[in-house]
Amino acid sequence: MAKKSPPAYDPISMQILEFILEHKVATEGQLEIYGTFRTIEERLEQLLSSDLLDQYIPKKGRKSVHYILTDRGRACALALAIGHGIYLDKIETEGGNKEKLEEIVRSSSMKYLLDEQ
Repeated sequence: MAKKSPPAYDPISMQILEFILEHKVATEGQLEIYGTFRTIEERLEQLLSSDLLDQYIPKKGRKSVHYILTDRGRACALALAIGHGIYLDKIETEGGNKEKLEEIVRSSSMKYLLDEQ
C-alpha cells in the first residue's frame, strides 16, 4: 500500500479546514473565497488524500460535491483554531490553559517539543 503524502501546509489549505470546521460542510463554490477554482481543487485533492476531508453527494437537493472533516481533519482544524485564537489574543494562555495544551502535546508523538533544553 502506498504511503500517503502529507498535505501541503499552506494558508489556503488551513483556511479550508477552518471554514469547514465552522460550517460543518462546504462545497467548492463556497471555498472559492480562498482562491481560484484550480487552486481550491488542488488543495481539496491534497486534503482528501491525506484523510483530513471526506466527500459526498447529497441524495436530495443540488448534486454538487460536499466536503466534511474526518476525525483526523477535525483534530487538525481544532488545533489550527486554537493557534489562531492564541495569536489573536482570544484564548488565554495563563492559568490551566497552558498546562492543558502541554498535556495534549505530551500525549502525542510530538512530546519531544516539551523536552527541557
